[in-house]
This record gives sequence, structure tokens and C-alpha cells, in this order.
Amino acid sequence: MQIWLMFWVHPLTILVLPIVLVIYGIIQEEKRAKTFYELNGIKYLSASHSIGEGPKAKLFNWEVEEYVKEYEKLLKKKQEQEDSS
Repeated sequence: MQIWLMFWVHPLTILVLPIVLVIYGIIQEEKRAKTFYELNGIKYLSASHSIGEGPKAKLFNWEVEEYVKEYEKLLKKKQEQEDSS
């Protein structure tokens, strides 16, 4: 008899638990969307801002791209120095 009590679940738990999980999932999805689109702070619109414009995603630059650009600049400078001498 005691083993049966380990596996017995109250019927209301079966109804309430999925609802709680769905609400928790919705709240987490809202938090994720707000942080992704940076909607947490108050934004002031300037006169030139287009109202119909949607949220903008963050632009992400890899550090490698910056190093490659610096390397290309150094190569150009080196070529210019070799050409001038």
C-alpha cells in the first residue's frame, strides 16, 4: 500500500503543473526577447526617428575582423614605404 502512495499524484497537480510551466516559459521568452532587442530601458525618440521602424538587433563584430583590418593597414603602409624608397 505504501508503494502505491509513492506513485500517486493528485489530479489537480496534473492540471495545474502544465499551466505553471507554460506561464514560466512565456516569462522567460519575454526576458530573452527584451535583452536581445535591448528593450529594457526608456528610449527617447528624436524628431528624425521613424516611428514605424522595428527593433534593431545588436551588430556583432568579431575581434578577428578588427585585427585583420589593422593588419591590412600595416601592409599598405609597408608597401607605401617600399614604393617610396
